Amino acid sequence: MDALLQLMSCFLNAIMYMILIYYFLPFKLQFKEITILFTILSTNMFLINKVGNYGVIFLLISVSIYLMFIRKNRFINIMSFVISYLFIVIFDQFFSLLWNVFVCPISTLLKNTIYYILYVISAIVVLLIICPFIGKYYHLLIRKIEAYVNKQLFVLIGSNLGICLIIVLFNVFIGEYIGYTSRSIGFNCILFACYFIISTILIINITKQNEKRIELEKRQEAYQHLQEYTNQIEHMYSTLRSFKHDYSNMILTMAEYIAL
Repeated sequence: MDALLQLMSCFLNAIMYMILIYYFLPFKLQFKEITILFTILSTNMFLINKVGNYGVIFLLISVSIYLMFIRKNRFINIMSFVISYLFIVIFDQFFSLLWNVFVCPISTLLKNTIYYILYVISAIVVLLIICPFIGKYYHLLIRKIEAYVNKQLFVLIGSNLGICLIIVLFNVFIGEYIGYTSRSIGFNCILFACYFIISTILIINITKQNEKRIELEKRQEAYQHLQEYTNQIEHMYSTLRSFKHDYSNMILTMAEYIAL
């Protein structure tokens, strides 16, 4: 029975990850892609259940490799997956604190499979409620990043996400080593939330600054085109005046010859 509950726990964790990835990816997954991705996630959940958080590394690598080859814009796909993973870690930390306060201690949650399954089911329900809204604003941000951020800033954003991911993984491994207490989880929540919020604000500001710069360049380019068009009109008008003047002189000369 305990093995069955652990199996159910792994599948529920895979569903939780699937929800985040589905709403954060910049494209809609097809049924076949959902099936393959869920299989990869479920396999990794079983691996994490056996070897602990060291299986997270294989989770990140295997899902990233799969997302690289199913659609274009590989960097955006991997970035969206990393952000979804960081989000689920931060969400899990905050949600476990709420569970610790209102339901049962974290130590009981980690030792009792039934309590853990109830915890994951309630987390899935909350994610199904909030993820459509978060995914909508995230896709809007991604479209702006693609439109207004150059390759150098893409590298900067990717490096920032990589650093954030390393910090999160380090704290996850330390938490597994020293044990998950309410104090350590609270510290992780503050650390992850602060870094994630600061990074998000920086990315938004960078995107807005580039948007303003590109809009200014477009206006300057439009003004230059208008100036060139005005100069061409003036040149054509001057040419037309010169032609009319020459034509008038020619008509007058011809009139004088006829009069003679």
